[in-house]
Amino acid sequence: GKSRLKYEMKSYKEMVVNQLKQMNEDNQKLAWYKNRAVNEKMSKIALQDSFVVLTEKLRQTTEENLASKLRYQKHHELNKQAMDFHEKFLREQLQRLCDAENREEEGRKSEKVAHQNEGDSNNKVVVAAILSEGGESSAEYVKKMEILVKSQEERKLDMQRRHHEEMMALEKEFVAELNGLTQEYSPQEEK
Repeated sequence: GKSRLKYEMKSYKEMVVNQLKQMNEDNQKLAWYKNRAVNEKMSKIALQDSFVVLTEKLRQTTEENLASKLRYQKHHELNKQAMDFHEKFLREQLQRLCDAENREEEGRKSEKVAHQNEGDSNNKVVVAAILSEGGESSAEYVKKMEILVKSQEERKLDMQRRHHEEMMALEKEFVAELNGLTQEYSPQEEK
């Protein structure tokens, strides 16, 4: 048979060219993996940087929102206190006006009763004298007296109405001035 060779013979192509091709392909793959690793590392750094920036923005926004909320709460509380004070003041003013009106009304009634009692005693004597005469003059006297009393009552009511209207106008003017003053000194909303 054949003699055995001590060394195995292989072709140049098999030993050199194929190995060079394989090394070239491996180098290209290695470069691609290195580029991919660099790109992923850069993406990771960019994501970390944007995470830091967004976290800082979120913190700032949260602080600003909290500050705004506290500012609005303080402003609301000041407005509420001012409105409560204003309401209390107006209620007290209204109560004083009502009390004064009641006292005036009671004073007018007692004065009217006293005046009527005084006038009644004087008038009773005159009326008794006129009625004792009798006839047409006494009926005419009673009729004219009723007209006079009715006219007097209407004048008093008209005067009381005018007085009440003047008091209400004065009160409205006071409330408007007080509202202006309150508005002028109320804390303005910060911007």
